[in-house]
Amino acid sequence: MSMDGWAAITDVLRVLQLTRERLGVAVRENDKRRLQVDGERIRACQGLRAGRRTHVHLAAAKDSRVGRRTSVEVLLGVDPGNLAVYRAPNGVLLTREVPPDAIVGSDAVH
Repeated sequence: MSMDGWAAITDVLRVLQLTRERLGVAVRENDKRRLQVDGERIRACQGLRAGRRTHVHLAAAKDSRVGRRTSVEVLLGVDPGNLAVYRAPNGVLLTREVPPDAIVGSDAVH
């Protein structure tokens, strides 16, 4: 992945074990337009920063309902080692930002 968040689509497909068609569906059906494709590369438009919100929402486990909005998702494993993580009263885990070096894995959920 480049410093500005771009990754080769072929790498993303291989790591997530997705077909190009399935990735295309995920990009098209994302109602918030969070994924950007430019030729043979892809990136998350908003990244893992809070943006206009105060915090990034994290899920404690793969089967959590936090953030579930589509049928195709990419789960990122995050090492909270140096992150300040807070638990909101509703159980959601919150942090201000997830730097790239805190991402320790990924998985596709269909």
